[in-house]
Amino acid sequence: MQVAITGIGIICALGNNQQIVWSKVEQGISGLKRMSRFDPSKLLTKFAGEIKNFDPTERLTQAELDNTERCSQLALFAAHEAFEQAKISPQDYNSYRKGIVLGTSLGGLMNGEIFHEQWLKEGYKQTDPNLLLAYPIHTVADVLSKCFQLKGPKSTISTACAAGTNAIGYGFDMIRWGKADMMLVGGADPLSMLSLAGFNSLKALSAEPCSPYNKSQGITIAEGAGMLILERLDQAEKRGASILAVIGGYGLSSDAYHPTAPNPGGAGAMKAMEMALNRAGLTTDDVDYINGHGTGTFANDSAETSAIKKMFGDRAKQVPISSTKSMLGHTLGAAGAVEAIVSVLAIINQKVPPTINMSLENNRYGLDFVPNRARDKQIDIVLSNSFAFGGNNATVILRKYEQDKSYPNVQVNKKEKVVITGIGAVQPLGIGKDELYTAIANEERAIKRFSFNEDYHSLLGASAPEESYINFVHPSFRRRIDQLGKLSLASSKQALEDAKLKITRDNNCRIAVFFGTGTGPIETVEKVNRSIIIEGEDSVNPSLFPNTVMNAAAGYVCLAHQIKGPSTTICSGGVSGSQAMIYAYQWIKEGIIDAALVIASDEYHEVLHAGYDRLGVLSDTNPNPFDRNSNGFVLSGGSVALLLESESHARHRSASIYAEIKGFGITSDAYRIAGNHPFGKSYTLAIKEALRESEIDFEHIDGIFTDARGTPMIDLIEGRAISKLSRKEVPVTSLAGKNGYAVGGLTPLHTIAAIQAMETGKLPRLSVKNPVIQLKFAVSQKRLSKADFFLINSSAFGGTYTSIVLGKLER
Repeated sequence: MQVAITGIGIICALGNNQQIVWSKVEQGISGLKRMSRFDPSKLLTKFAGEIKNFDPTERLTQAELDNTERCSQLALFAAHEAFEQAKISPQDYNSYRKGIVLGTSLGGLMNGEIFHEQWLKEGYKQTDPNLLLAYPIHTVADVLSKCFQLKGPKSTISTACAAGTNAIGYGFDMIRWGKADMMLVGGADPLSMLSLAGFNSLKALSAEPCSPYNKSQGITIAEGAGMLILERLDQAEKRGASILAVIGGYGLSSDAYHPTAPNPGGAGAMKAMEMALNRAGLTTDDVDYINGHGTGTFANDSAETSAIKKMFGDRAKQVPISSTKSMLGHTLGAAGAVEAIVSVLAIINQKVPPTINMSLENNRYGLDFVPNRARDKQIDIVLSNSFAFGGNNATVILRKYEQDKSYPNVQVNKKEKVVITGIGAVQPLGIGKDELYTAIANEERAIKRFSFNEDYHSLLGASAPEESYINFVHPSFRRRIDQLGKLSLASSKQALEDAKLKITRDNNCRIAVFFGTGTGPIETVEKVNRSIIIEGEDSVNPSLFPNTVMNAAAGYVCLAHQIKGPSTTICSGGVSGSQAMIYAYQWIKEGIIDAALVIASDEYHEVLHAGYDRLGVLSDTNPNPFDRNSNGFVLSGGSVALLLESESHARHRSASIYAEIKGFGITSDAYRIAGNHPFGKSYTLAIKEALRESEIDFEHIDGIFTDARGTPMIDLIEGRAISKLSRKEVPVTSLAGKNGYAVGGLTPLHTIAAIQAMETGKLPRLSVKNPVIQLKFAVSQKRLSKADFFLINSSAFGGTYTSIVLGKLER
């Protein structure tokens, strides 16, 4: 299935629409000016890529403005332009066949910074809780979903500076997988003091506007958004759309080298480029132009050019390469999307963008960087690179559209069965599979009362003490990583040992890491923000800043285990863990990779507790899922790691198989920010889609692991969704009342519990005295008549739903 680009929208330091941006790119005009929104006196630079004269009312309604912060406004502004160009009318696609994937590093972080400053300077009780509604990183995708009524797949990718490119690729996948017909994809990030001060601490900021591939003295931070409309090519042609370009393919890889520095030889960058070209059915001889990552730091520029020289060989000097960051700056999570849009415009205009600030005598890498002036050239194929902290590499291939042309797609859908062969758990209920199994069987409760300095409504929480799992973390990592990294390393080590899989040079490029987190490294972000607020912009500890990115923990996992295959980080709130499972499942099913570590980790930290308590959603008594007398949920911190493999790979190495993932469904409400539609229609459709893909009727489901957490309205929505499926009563359960609720969702933990239920024939008991809805609740010690297939559901505040069918492997 081929995927077309039919609309693009861009806002950045060069301008507020694609025509202005391209005009300035052609002319080699810089948008990097002295910053005005922040005081740069304590920074190494005064320059940034600020968006000037931004009037969001040009495209946004007053209602949209009232409920959004800057990142959402930038994304909305660009998305409106993309939709206007695509000319998609409501009748063109069912709303449940339209989705959104957004790449971002910061999301609504600026709201969190304001809340944090209020807390530190005015006191906790004087903070504005409304600021927190837009703080979760996935809220930007929720805003876009609501505005454009996108009720299909919805996801947020946060792989630092590779996020925008990864988001384009994931949206491309969703269409190829048949989960959507149209996807809005791209990236957005605002200018933030966290980024400025953080890169300043690393001495990575250029004193003057950046000079990629030339002086390479540092980067220039910028803000912006780039959004693209992707459609099935055949349907776009059928509706008479103006097709701007075609997605050829994309690739991901991990350096497994260093938390911030790329592999000097460019090995990881090469792997991403090779995968993208292979999946597009192309070779290096087909590439007409490379839109380089080109940040302006020596380490990045050197690694990227080394990779290009090794890949392209003698042809490396013949292929024009440029860094548009020299004009619009480094827009972080938006960079890959913004640069993909510039690449599309290059194809349309048949002109190569320049790299400005180039001095010919300083061409230290000896390649054609299109210095200072755009160049006319026939461009049919563009390769666009994005590389990031944490060792994440992403490459996308863009092709010129030609009517009636058959585009190659060599990626064969092998329809591999996907199985689970390894389990790792660092949870309040237990460390390791066996301890967790025992706690579940004994109906233990890990929720306890904590002592805090503030007078919170709720004092309840659940976490695994560090001393209980630290021995799973190699001593060389213990001092330099934060709580999220330690949790992730501990669970991943357990899963690999449980699966008896050894990572070697022969297999490490065919193994991936798919990481899901709802909280991210909130402990580290709080420390860095606190230092900026109290001590100033020049006080940031350079050893802390690299750990503030959401993908840092995944990077440490790759580094510790030397996993060099694809890696990504999903931050979609309560469906983060389930979406990480889904992404890995589909890539294994297609035969792109052989195995994947799926890790879902969330911290339990006072600042997280404080935020949710301020919103009034935490319980001050033990929570009871599905009980109308329950007054909220209790936060939990921990990590789960699952090793997923193709059945053929598992059989080849004689691995023990726990279960098979049968299928999945993803939908969205597009209802309201931080809210879920009360009727549960979208939730029901997610479950139905999972059953359809699994080729299993609801009547064959033996138990349902729900996302119910003790918040009556949220639990009621899922209950309504389940009750609409069939008259058959299927027992339901949830561990949120015993283990607490992780912000990234319960699905990975419930997957372990479902595997235990397959082995014992028993579900964890769920005691409900006053139910919000009549369901069949799991009863203690009662054996199921059969335990072959289970539904595992997740939901996120903001209305995203996933459902996964897990079953015994059929021989």
